[in-house]
Amino acid sequence: MAVVRWVLLGLVTALAGYTVWSYWGPRQSEHAAHEEAAYYCPMHPQIRSPEPGVCPICHMNLEPIPDERRNQSAPAASTSVVESAAFGDRLRVRAPGFVERVSVRQTGVRVHRGQPLAFIYSPEINQAQEAFVAATKWSGSESGGSSGQDGTRDIASAARRGLELLGLSTADIDEVARTGRPIRAVAVRAPAGGFVTRFSAVLGSRADPEMVLYEIADLSSVWVIASVHERDVRTLRAGTVARFIAAGGEREPLTGKIDLIEPALDELTRTTGVRLVLPNRDGQLRPGQFGEVEFELPAVSGLLVPRDAVIRTGEHEYVYVATGTDRFEPRNVTTGLAREGRVQVLSGLSAGDRVVTRGGFMLDSESRLQASLAAAPPWR
Repeated sequence: MAVVRWVLLGLVTALAGYTVWSYWGPRQSEHAAHEEAAYYCPMHPQIRSPEPGVCPICHMNLEPIPDERRNQSAPAASTSVVESAAFGDRLRVRAPGFVERVSVRQTGVRVHRGQPLAFIYSPEINQAQEAFVAATKWSGSESGGSSGQDGTRDIASAARRGLELLGLSTADIDEVARTGRPIRAVAVRAPAGGFVTRFSAVLGSRADPEMVLYEIADLSSVWVIASVHERDVRTLRAGTVARFIAAGGEREPLTGKIDLIEPALDELTRTTGVRLVLPNRDGQLRPGQFGEVEFELPAVSGLLVPRDAVIRTGEHEYVYVATGTDRFEPRNVTTGLAREGRVQVLSGLSAGDRVVTRGGFMLDSESRLQASLAAAPPWR
């Protein structure tokens, strides 16, 4: 049985040695640490490889790197992002009523400040208009202002203020004062210009104060929320310049600055949200759009190794260093920033050391297997 054990150990060692040799032997120059990446993940641009494969994060097939991205030399930290708009006003009625007419009945429509969106009949608003008309006639003021005599002008002003609180525009109130007749269906006007992103105004339906009839988004400037890995967040600061490249790359990148770095970390993705503010005067960015963000960071100096060379256990980080022909030594390292598929090494290595970049996990598994067999009790 002892002979069988040593035969099995020899076979396992030979297999592991052949695997490492196949990566490091005659094809060593082909898989050098500095080999140029030819494929990347469009959703996670930081994932790059010289050979076809799949993204370890989203499992999408890697695609050839476009020439315009391959030749970029500015130091940048890329990450997939999702863009969301800074929403403007939510439009509600101030008194219960019924929708008598709908002017804007779909989302995506651009509206202007003061534009009528729907018309509401409200008994409460109608009664307040009648009170305003009576107070205006009693005070002798044509507009319900301060031109009346005695204390009656205060009553007219209070009635006018009541209509303002109910949401009537100045033009509508002046029209009521001029004609002396209430407006049956009062216009619900856009409080600001923008795009209609939501509406619930339906002809004949009841409209209550708590109901959101329209939601209008001002897309002249937008928020871009970038998902940045926890190891890269420490390099960012509020005010850091960033460029947003919309998915497809058909438009010029938009430049903005970091407005907020969220304090919370997503436990599943190990990322933090970083918010940018970008101008969007021509409306080319839309809510829900995907793209990439590149941050302008200072150049990294020091020792750099390929990201694949670092093996992480959760508690420690180490690499395998070539110490001779077919001999490798595990060495604990402390890493710093990560850029373009490379990792900064703060301690544990010296310039000129040769580290395993491919086959490192196989080498690690083989060494652990040998350690386990050596610690096992003799077979009987």
